[in-house]
Amino acid sequence: MRGTSRKPAKKRPRSHRKEPRGCTANRYRAYPTDVQLVLVKHFGGSCRFVKNLGKEQRDLAWKYGRRSLSYTVQSKEIFALRNDPEYGTWLKEVPAQVLQQALVDLNRAYL
Repeated sequence: MRGTSRKPAKKRPRSHRKEPRGCTANRYRAYPTDVQLVLVKHFGGSCRFVKNLGKEQRDLAWKYGRRSLSYTVQSKEIFALRNDPEYGTWLKEVPAQVLQQALVDLNRAYL
């Protein structure tokens, strides 16, 4: 095994790769029907309502001395809000995961 020392291979810079990560993108245009357009607007309005309500809760908590309001507490309150007779009728039409994602986005904004 004499004289079999191996030289480390030279690394090529990332710019020479054939397909670098993140350089390709696909764009699609959606043409919803009238019924689908109503649903999209309903989902967006519900998310805006939940996000604004969550922001208001966090602002009030900060104003009255509580440092932070956690995502977990607010997520549990979504389910209570969905069972409320005043708001629950139109919030139950939207999947809970969509409303929870609105709170996740709000929580990320406060971090």
